[in-house]
Amino acid sequence: MTSLRNTLALYAVCASMAFAQGDIESRIARVEKGLLPPVLVRGERGWDIAERMRFYKCPGVSIAVIRDNQIDWAKGYGVREAGGTEPITSQTVFQAASISKPVTAMAALKLVELGHISLDQDINEFLKTWKLSESRFTSKNKATLRRLLSHTAGITVHGFPGYAEGATLPTIVQILDGQPPANTETIRVDTVPGTISRYSGGGIVMVQCALIDREGKTFPEIMKERVIDPLGMTRSTYCQPLPESWRSDAASGHYPDMSVVPGKYHVYPEMAPAGLWTTPSDLARFAIEISQSLEGKSNRVLSQEMTRQMLTPVLDDAGLGVFIERRGSTEYVGHNGANEGFRSQMVFQRSGGNGAVVMINGSNFDIINEIIYSIAREYRWDDYLPQPHDTVHLSEREESAIVGKYLINADDAIEIRRGTDGLTLLGTETRPVKILPTSSRTFIRRDWGITYSLVHESHGVFDTLRIKSPDGLQSALRVDGSYRTPYELIAAGERKEGIAAYRRILRDGPDGAAVSEDRLNRLGYQRLNAKDIDGAIALFGLNVELYPASWNVYDSLGEAYAVRGDRESAIANYQKSVSLNPQNTSGINALRKLQMSRSGSNR
Repeated sequence: MTSLRNTLALYAVCASMAFAQGDIESRIARVEKGLLPPVLVRGERGWDIAERMRFYKCPGVSIAVIRDNQIDWAKGYGVREAGGTEPITSQTVFQAASISKPVTAMAALKLVELGHISLDQDINEFLKTWKLSESRFTSKNKATLRRLLSHTAGITVHGFPGYAEGATLPTIVQILDGQPPANTETIRVDTVPGTISRYSGGGIVMVQCALIDREGKTFPEIMKERVIDPLGMTRSTYCQPLPESWRSDAASGHYPDMSVVPGKYHVYPEMAPAGLWTTPSDLARFAIEISQSLEGKSNRVLSQEMTRQMLTPVLDDAGLGVFIERRGSTEYVGHNGANEGFRSQMVFQRSGGNGAVVMINGSNFDIINEIIYSIAREYRWDDYLPQPHDTVHLSEREESAIVGKYLINADDAIEIRRGTDGLTLLGTETRPVKILPTSSRTFIRRDWGITYSLVHESHGVFDTLRIKSPDGLQSALRVDGSYRTPYELIAAGERKEGIAAYRRILRDGPDGAAVSEDRLNRLGYQRLNAKDIDGAIALFGLNVELYPASWNVYDSLGEAYAVRGDRESAIANYQKSVSLNPQNTSGINALRKLQMSRSGSNR
């Protein structure tokens, strides 16, 4: 009798496990076939993950899904390197990029609990090998660990480009001072600490330096001892460069055209803000620990109270190493990351036990967002998803009333075109995007939360397009389809005419939006990326003419001349840029290379 009872119990357990596994497999299949854009249409089924990987030129994807504070499943897709056959698995390591920051924050907060460092004292009290220079900004308010971790310390340097494999790496002091071979500017305070929220990877490098100085160990050793080992993150390391023993299962980074980053990936001596190699499963373990610690159920690194401080916004949405976003009635905690050739995102509910981590060896965040939306729908994170729209069908006459060219300002046009598959919108600084009608005069686009509405109909056509975005409301007036903006003239190869048109804008009444320094610089790089070097030089040259006191305009013009192969013009412009800004380390490095190549050619 006992034997029969045990047999039946074993059978019940096996049947339950098989059912659960089958349920997981069904959920995975629905996630894989249900990728969703950021703007939803009611009733749509979604896209297939393989289809979207091809669309976004993304060689590999790795996913871990959290359900009830456990890893529900983890799976890899694609290959570690474009053109190769080695598959992405759940064990393949990726660069986490800026998701390094929350893991770093947990270690720093552990040291606070141990009394090794303080959250609210001047960080200089814990720095030995380097000191933050005092200034008028820090006379009363100091850069503290709390402010550094929450990006409220007024610190410069947003992020880091990394270093090519085999390049000479700077020391942490050289990075902080912006001295060669560092490729970023001096990390300093340029705003009163505690007054604004401004993202700063530079501030997290200061945290790295402080932890090393306090513990007397390498940064990878500190992270392994304080976070990685306690949480069982066996596929994680902050070692830079990546140790040889790890390379056989590391993904290679890829550019948007799916070409491989030279050397497979960049090296990041800025370990605390950007240097973590890991897997989605290990980051899921990290997220689960935060959720469990907040509930007092697992405190392997931080106490419940310290975890609560970690998830408390200091200013705006920034906690200590993480960002907190409220969607509906639910708070979501997370961070994303972007290194050369890698993108990643971690998101989890503050309470509820659900979340996801997605990592790719590509350069487009869009596929990550589509995957997370699919996960959110499947796992019923109802607050996370935007409200779906209802669309309508337009007649040919209704479409004809909309099609045309609309001018936002003298150099920014939007054109609505009709094709066999509906309406497409093309902007001066945007790629063509399909728009869907929600009425005869309102439209949505699938890639961003922008709505378009047509007003003032006359003679069978609309003459005003209103554009509502998270940035505000704009109006664009219909113009004749033959009208060409200055930028369109330059893009068509009519550079003299284009520059003359920009000068007319200035003569007739300066339009700040059309000829701002930042905008002309963006348009110049748009031409440079399109391999239109002469067009880029024309725009950068106009920027130099309009903004002669700006170091950045000379730097951009120097870069364009260098791409053309005009070494002397490149050197002259880089010299001018560096004379205006001696801290322009990227310009200094570019200038040094150009001068060395000139010396070599003169031998």
